[in-house]
Amino acid sequence: MKQLRLIITVLPFMVLSFCSIAQNNPYWQEPTRIQADSLKMVLATSTNDSVTMYINRQLGMYYQEINRMAALTYYEEMLKLAKKTKQKVWEAEALSRNGYVSCLIQNYSGGLKFLLMARNLASQKDYEKEMWKPGLLSKKNSAYDARLTILSDINNHLGLVHLFSGDYSKALEYHRNVQKLNEILNDTALKSLSFLNMGEAYLGLMQLDSSEAAFNESIYYNDLSGYKKYNGLTLYDLGKIYEIKNNAAEAKKYYRLSIITNIKTESPDFEGMGYQALADIFKKEGNIDSALYFSRQAPCATR
Repeated sequence: MKQLRLIITVLPFMVLSFCSIAQNNPYWQEPTRIQADSLKMVLATSTNDSVTMYINRQLGMYYQEINRMAALTYYEEMLKLAKKTKQKVWEAEALSRNGYVSCLIQNYSGGLKFLLMARNLASQKDYEKEMWKPGLLSKKNSAYDARLTILSDINNHLGLVHLFSGDYSKALEYHRNVQKLNEILNDTALKSLSFLNMGEAYLGLMQLDSSEAAFNESIYYNDLSGYKKYNGLTLYDLGKIYEIKNNAAEAKKYYRLSIITNIKTESPDFEGMGYQALADIFKKEGNIDSALYFSRQAPCATR
C-alpha cells in the first residue's frame, strides 16, 4: 500500500515533463521550489531505486545553480542508483551532472574526469535498448533522443570546463559540436543553451559583435522553447557587453532586466550577479549611495 501511494504521488512529477510548453524537451524541465519540497517528501518514503534515482536527478537540477553542494549530494546518489540498476544512459546523465557541478565549484580536474566518463557511455548506442522510462528525458519518448540529448549536454559541459579555465577557443569547438548534434534533435532549448555558451566564449575572446549576436539568438530560441532558466544570465551577459562598450545606460537596462527575470525563474545566484554589476557601475560613476544599495542586494553572486 505504501508503494502504491508513492507511485500515485510521484506520477504527477514524472508527467510534469509533458505538461509544459509544447516545444520543451522534458530533459530540461526543473521543479519549482514548491515541487522540490514535495519531491523531498516522496524521496523520504521511496523504496523504488529507479524512481529514487529520477527524484534525485530532479532535486539536483533544482539546486545546481543555487546550492552546488546540495546538488552534488543528489547527483552522487543518482549516480549510485544508476549503477545499481545498471542503467547506462542514466549513468551517463548522472556523470554529466556531477561533472558540471564539480566544475562550478572549481574542481575542474574532477569535473573533467566525470564528463569524459559520461561521454564514453553516452556515445554507445547499444545502451539505449534497456533504458528505463526514456520519456522522462525525451519529448518523443525515445531512448535514442534521450541519449543524444545527454551527449549534447555533455559537450555543453565540456565546453564550460574550458570556458571557466579561460580556453575560449576550445570551448567554442565543443559548442559547435553541440550545434552539429542538434541538427538531428532540432531541440530549441538546446539551441538556446548552445548560443548562450558560444556567446560567453566569444565574450572571453573579446569578439563583442559575435558575442552579442549569439546572445540574441539564445534569447530568440529561449522564447521559442519556453525554457527560461538561463534567460536572466543571457541578459546579464548582454549588460556586460554594453559595459565594455562604455554604454552605461544600456548596461544598466540589461542588468535590471536580468534581475527581474532571475527573480521570476527563482535563480538567486544570477540575480545577485545582476545586483553586483549595477553596484559596480554606480561605483565607477561616483554614485556611492546607489552602489552600496545594490551591493547589499547581491549576497548570492558567485559565478
